[in-house]
Amino acid sequence: KETTLAMSSARYIVVVDFECTCESSKKSQNDWIYEIIEFPAILIDLQVEIKEESSRKQHNRPVFHEYVRPIEQPKLTQFCTNLTGISQEIVDKADSLDRVLLRFQDWLDKYTNGENYAFAADAPSDFRFFLLAECYRKRLQPPRNARSWIDLSLHLKAYYNIGKCNLVTKLGRLGLEFSG
Repeated sequence: KETTLAMSSARYIVVVDFECTCESSKKSQNDWIYEIIEFPAILIDLQVEIKEESSRKQHNRPVFHEYVRPIEQPKLTQFCTNLTGISQEIVDKADSLDRVLLRFQDWLDKYTNGENYAFAADAPSDFRFFLLAECYRKRLQPPRNARSWIDLSLHLKAYYNIGKCNLVTKLGRLGLEFSG
């Protein structure tokens, strides 16, 4: 469902990789309320990528990046800070998710010029447990098209035989380098 719906007639792919509040992996996922604390996205124009793939030409892609102030669990755990590299001071200065979502939608509208886009993430948790769950709890409108997405981990497994591992390792196996 996720890939089929997301890819139908999409000109753009919006790749996201959220960082959220978290606690030691010893606790159950069901016992923790995740809140997005970092909201990064990069926009890939499929028409440009397809045309320029043979030349491997590098070009600038629009990037959205904001930190988000958690409301339900405003104090970051030491585990979270160690894992994400995001400090309490950074999130204390940030806006709440409702404001960040408005700016994100404005950014999308500006760069997609009304053309269709699909979301993509390295794991379904970015949408299921993070973005959509948080929007539902806080009664926020998720970004348009966010209810279906491309699960990049499924494609990496199917086409490159890359199983479950972290993003840096996946990129390395593809001959790419992590930046950010």
